[in-house]
Amino acid sequence: MVNINGMKDVTVMERLKQLMCDEKIEVLFVTEAHLSREKQRTLEKVFSGWDVFVRGRKKKKNKQYQQRGGIVCIAEKGVVSAEKECVYDDILCVKWRGLCVVCAYFVPATSPFQKRNPKRMIELQQRVLEYGAQRTLVLTDANAWIGEEPSVIDRDPEHEERVYPRTSVKPESNTQGEWFLSSMNSVNLVVLNGLKARAEYTFDHPGREAKSVVDFIAGGREMLERMSDVFYTDCREGLCTDHVLIGVEVWELEKKAERKEEGAKKQEQKRPMEFLKAIPRSDPFWKTLKGVCKKSLDPFCESEAGIDADYERFKTLLVEAVKKANQVVKPMPSELTAKLKATTQFVEMRKRKNRLFRAMKVELDQTRKREIQQEAKVVSRRLKRIVRKEVERYKKERVREIEDLKREDCRFMWKALKDLSGWTSRDTVSSTVLDEAKKEVEGEEVYRVWSESFRVLGIEDLEDGKFEKDFGQRVVREQEELREQSFLP
Repeated sequence: MVNINGMKDVTVMERLKQLMCDEKIEVLFVTEAHLSREKQRTLEKVFSGWDVFVRGRKKKKNKQYQQRGGIVCIAEKGVVSAEKECVYDDILCVKWRGLCVVCAYFVPATSPFQKRNPKRMIELQQRVLEYGAQRTLVLTDANAWIGEEPSVIDRDPEHEERVYPRTSVKPESNTQGEWFLSSMNSVNLVVLNGLKARAEYTFDHPGREAKSVVDFIAGGREMLERMSDVFYTDCREGLCTDHVLIGVEVWELEKKAERKEEGAKKQEQKRPMEFLKAIPRSDPFWKTLKGVCKKSLDPFCESEAGIDADYERFKTLLVEAVKKANQVVKPMPSELTAKLKATTQFVEMRKRKNRLFRAMKVELDQTRKREIQQEAKVVSRRLKRIVRKEVERYKKERVREIEDLKREDCRFMWKALKDLSGWTSRDTVSSTVLDEAKKEVEGEEVYRVWSESFRVLGIEDLEDGKFEKDFGQRVVREQEELREQSFLP
């Protein structure tokens, strides 16, 4: 980030482009660009192979206010996307490789427009809370002195307060600096200037004795390990400015972006109707799907292309029908998932567990890291017990519901019981059997043995030693009696 205090002409723009190429800067924010429409067109022409995002000041009655300020973001093609436009002037928010990057400019305390600073800060804080401090990077020309005041975050009762001391070439602070640092602390952002090495001057007027540290970079605690120290590049003469360019390097962004793309590809490769297996029969989704399928598949008929082509066309129509039905009526989540999410204790324990594991990952002190790890294990065990109890209660309720299906739909009752018990395997016929001589056979002989067994079941052989003669005679006698009784008047 650099404050240029007005892009004077095309020469300054060309020098800025050369600077970005020489320093291999992927994303650069320029504050106080003072761009008119003509200068903006010139800037876009100079950076024709780059992405340029401009946030100028809105039209006001005061022309002096309107003609100044403004923020520009210049980035390599395709690495940055613009977020929704901020309500207040001099704030620009973009998405960069999974991070939300916010650039803001605050006027000096002596400016007649100083009353707009609190509104800008509130919107900046809202963006940080929306995306989370661990995924937000803030670059700002705050026109404030914060001296060597430390960043103090996690002041709420649920967390242990953390203090990050800083050193600076200018130890003095002022009222606007105290306000700025307090605002950063309230959203758990740590000021990086002076954190790893002494903070250097960011404003140094070449014509008079005026030096100060007014440009800052802030990020979440979880990002500290993935960011370099603040670097300073003196480009005042080339860009005709009195500010020094500041920036940071952020690591492991490429890997995260690649993992995200791989996950999206795997999601696309999944069968589009796989989720239908988890939807219960009583869900209103099926009724909607039936209506959509009727409209989509009624015109379907065989074509001259052949059965394979017709089948592919049929599958395409069916998938489209499922997607359309899913847009009209979203399937309800399973009862167990809904019950767990509705359990306050479960939700709170899961949040606490996630916070502890994230804290353990970024903690540098090994003693403190082991303490957090032990506490996380305790919370994880408690969470498992809660889930186990809810699952058992859910299964008991489901068994009672399934038993009521016995009279109405016995087949579905057994299917529901198998699903509930997790029984997915099916018993298969053995590939070997014993024949009449108690000899093990396989292959085609197996079918012959089974065939002979079923044939013998229907034969009455009084000479067979295994045949129960007394029982057979009694059955025949009772059968004759019933036959005679059926003919009586």
